[in-house]
Amino acid sequence: MKPIVVLCAGGHGQDIAAIVKNSGQPFAGYLDDNIDGPDILGPCLDLEFYDNYLIGHNDSRIREQMDRAEGAAIAIHASAAVHLTLQALPGVVIGAHTTIGPKTRLGRHSHINGNVFITRAQIGDFVTIGPGATICGDVTIGAGSQIGAGAVISNLANLGPRVTIGAGTVVLPRQELPPNSTWVGTPARRIK
Repeated sequence: MKPIVVLCAGGHGQDIAAIVKNSGQPFAGYLDDNIDGPDILGPCLDLEFYDNYLIGHNDSRIREQMDRAEGAAIAIHASAAVHLTLQALPGVVIGAHTTIGPKTRLGRHSHINGNVFITRAQIGDFVTIGPGATICGDVTIGAGSQIGAGAVISNLANLGPRVTIGAGTVVLPRQELPPNSTWVGTPARRIK
């Protein structure tokens, strides 16, 4: 098993490195242009020398810019419970104590934080789901969306690409959220 290199050694990158270590996969270190330290292997420009990597940046737009056609790993924390029907594309990271039920698809470089519950959902590429979020069945979340900590996305909701859901927001069943919009509150109301 090849060691995984994490691009970016900031806070999110360090969280991802911890998930890698707790998944039983070997961790090689970080590629980072801006930080020095014992685990820094070199700048991100050296990525071409590594073929097993995860992008440790919280901003989905940066992850999209750093994506390569091949070589991305998948890291699932050892305490996560994932259904055998999970379809996880390259670059997916699943945090501690997360439960992913049947018929779920996680797109490229989507990051699922700890204590998240997801079932029967189609999650697009480069999505970030904050800690403690709940995604309740037959939900679609578009590429580049950001789901805040503790948010609830109810059954049959449909979120377009690049939708931002604030922390603690409740998206109602069958609610349709257009692309590039921002929602907060209980129930969710559009603010942008």
